[in-house]
Amino acid sequence: MIETTSRIIAFINLADLITVSTPALLDRVHELSPRGELVLLENCLDAELWQLNSSPRANARNKTDSDPIRIGYIGTPTHDQDLEIVVEAIQRIERDFGKKIEVEVIGAFEGKEPMFGRKIPLPEKNAYPDFVNWLIKKVNWDIGIIPLRDDVFNRSKSYLKFLEYSALRLAIICSDVDTYRPVGRHRENALMVANDTESWYKALREMIVDRQLRERLASEAHRMVCERYTITANIDRYYKLLDRILAK
Repeated sequence: MIETTSRIIAFINLADLITVSTPALLDRVHELSPRGELVLLENCLDAELWQLNSSPRANARNKTDSDPIRIGYIGTPTHDQDLEIVVEAIQRIERDFGKKIEVEVIGAFEGKEPMFGRKIPLPEKNAYPDFVNWLIKKVNWDIGIIPLRDDVFNRSKSYLKFLEYSALRLAIICSDVDTYRPVGRHRENALMVANDTESWYKALREMIVDRQLRERLASEAHRMVCERYTITANIDRYYKLLDRILAK
């Protein structure tokens, strides 16, 4: 970790222009006194890579009320502390609903037994385009969860996971923290919940039993990402940035 940090600082101090994805990260990098210009460029998705204009997957269209409700999480082993927020709530949900639900976790709990659900290992080809293609084929969920601790480190993170879940047409339950408030709208495109067991339990239970709510939130989140958070929708910002780089 120390070696990685040193390399990042070295790159920052050598660069003529630096882009960051969040205002908090902009402030943090500014504190390092870089020699280059700092530019805020929020995350967007590649519509073609994420197949945003394609129709919903056949298994999603053909889902019946007798099929289990599938709940999923995508992350890395560094997010285990975030998942601790929802452990008790999901364990209660698993006891309450039994085989009526399925829970899958991609990437987390590496080298240890999962605290809930079924662990799905990350694919061998983990370059971002390969990972996205794998996700599109692999993920067959109804609900995507995004628990996130509200701490200094996480406040510098971007809302990329929210966009990715939206692209996958998931009904999102998300921690109501600064990181996700720019994109998450409670009961409009997600359920934004406090980081306590009871809040997460109630949100999970409501999302499981209310199919119309799931479909409405998933549809609105997908519409939002298609209209506002693609590279194409923000192409002028990228062109202006390239002009600034070439001018240097």
